[in-house]
Amino acid sequence: MTAQFREHMAKVPTSVVVAASLEGGKPIGMVVGTFTSVSLVPPMVGFLGDLGSSTVPRLVSSGRISFSVLASDAFPAVTNAFRRPVHERFEDIEWEASSTGLPRVKPAVLHVEGPVIGTASAGDHQIVRVYPEDIDVGDGESPLVFWGGRMMGVGEATALSNPVWQLGRVNDKTGR
Repeated sequence: MTAQFREHMAKVPTSVVVAASLEGGKPIGMVVGTFTSVSLVPPMVGFLGDLGSSTVPRLVSSGRISFSVLASDAFPAVTNAFRRPVHERFEDIEWEASSTGLPRVKPAVLHVEGPVIGTASAGDHQIVRVYPEDIDVGDGESPLVFWGGRMMGVGEATALSNPVWQLGRVNDKTGR
């Protein structure tokens, strides 16, 4: 069932995001494909971290996490850097400190940062919830996504001619 579930879920594109913080004054972080908006009221973002990860508990215990939603041109340099041991991941990649000192990886289309406000069990993962105190648009143009087992950019060539701005109930003249 696990292999089939993974194969089917590969049909769902996910953003490629660096979740980062500081430990002993040095940047630590990991790439996550589960970053999401959790709630509008109150505003909340989060990600699901594997219970087997040694980096997730370090990020949670730091108390604050920054998220860099990577731009397509972050591949392969940034994504490969985050395959290295945790203490080597920020070497030879471009990043800057936010106003609070947290790492922001470049190139990115969006940066979000804030305090960890809780965690909850979710199967073999835990959801880490963060209050987004600081949100800034990055310098990247096209986001990097993981889909069908590979990394790719999303750009104008794939844009819909009549985009849907919000999912949910439509109130039009037909009453739908």
